[in-house]
Amino acid sequence: MTKENLIKYLKDPRELILGMDSFCCRRLGKRLIGDKFFIKLKFKSVMGYRINLKNPQTFNEKIRWMILYNRAPLHTKMADKYLAREHIAEVLGREEAAKYLVPLLGVWDSFEEINFDALPDAFVLKCTHDSGSVVMCADKNTFDEQAAKEKLTQALATNAYLRYREWHMKDIRPRIVAELFLGARMTDYKLFCFNGKVRFAQARFHGPDGVLVSNKYTVPGWDYMRMTFNQYPSDESADIPRPGGLAEMVEISETLARTMPFLRVDFYYMDGKVYLGELTLTPIAGFLKSEPDMMKEWGSWLTLPARTRAR
Repeated sequence: MTKENLIKYLKDPRELILGMDSFCCRRLGKRLIGDKFFIKLKFKSVMGYRINLKNPQTFNEKIRWMILYNRAPLHTKMADKYLAREHIAEVLGREEAAKYLVPLLGVWDSFEEINFDALPDAFVLKCTHDSGSVVMCADKNTFDEQAAKEKLTQALATNAYLRYREWHMKDIRPRIVAELFLGARMTDYKLFCFNGKVRFAQARFHGPDGVLVSNKYTVPGWDYMRMTFNQYPSDESADIPRPGGLAEMVEISETLARTMPFLRVDFYYMDGKVYLGELTLTPIAGFLKSEPDMMKEWGSWLTLPARTRAR
């Protein structure tokens, strides 16, 4: 334990409880405290104010409310990076979905099952059950298979639900999927849908210095929005052009989000073609910060569904 953590725990008993819970999650794979209590403590720790679950107003409060009170097996399917493809096909139609989904190369329960000889020279490996466990291979001749094995095997053994109690991630079957490699430094587009309507888009790219930049634009006008998210900077001088496939992205997003209080739909656009990536129900796990602070306005855009029993 670091001196900084010890001081933090001594100053605030809530931080001590969260620290003990984190230890149990990492070492035992089990939670120490229930979801509702965890959410109250974690929200205050991260956001700096107490969450209002009785009458949520801000975007983050409503996202966290839905994690507790709007639970459905469909949400788990949508969050699963393999099964989400099936859900997309069911909503859009299989022929239509096939036009947009990144080509699938395989799915496995463990790294050892992967037959790399059967994969093309360039591919992407990622876990089905978490966020961030991605390995890109631009050339098999330089691919570090051992490093990929260590990263993905460790991710497979981790219960992503325990970190922030995102319920829809709890029962995802941990697997590895391989998809076609589209490029290392593409711009990706994330469309934010509130009650079935796209409100704005986030365009992310790597700047010349390698730093990930996150610009926001109005939709469909594509006017730059002076806003930053969490630790990701924005860069007005980048002037990302309006993607030619934006109208397609909006139509797909609003079709997929038709019955959802909130949904973020992720895309890639290259060589005049739209590729559909992932579906996100709880961006940054309901701990999203913006400058200027837009959380109350976004919260006004989101009408909560009927409450279901928390489990």
